Amino acid sequence: MRAREVFGVRWAIVVARAYHLPRAVAPCRAVGVDADGVGDTRRLRDAWRRGALREVPAAVKAAWDVLTRPGPTYLGPRLPGVDRALSTP
Repeated sequence: MRAREVFGVRWAIVVARAYHLPRAVAPCRAVGVDADGVGDTRRLRDAWRRGALREVPAAVKAAWDVLTRPGPTYLGPRLPGVDRALSTP
């Protein structure tokens, strides 16, 4: 929501572990940011096991946030470094 409201982002590419992508992309789309996801294909056994275990409650919370659409607590100021990064070709 901050990216959209403060910086005017309308489209984003989310880069994360593959199992995080649904949880990362859905909230973006729910607030009006057209998001595409790119995930890793490497499976590090321990990292995937820990991540998958943590992913269940995190996905439930993300679904709750998408359904209830809580407003932002604090959007914060517009940062010049982000403006420079967004305007670089």
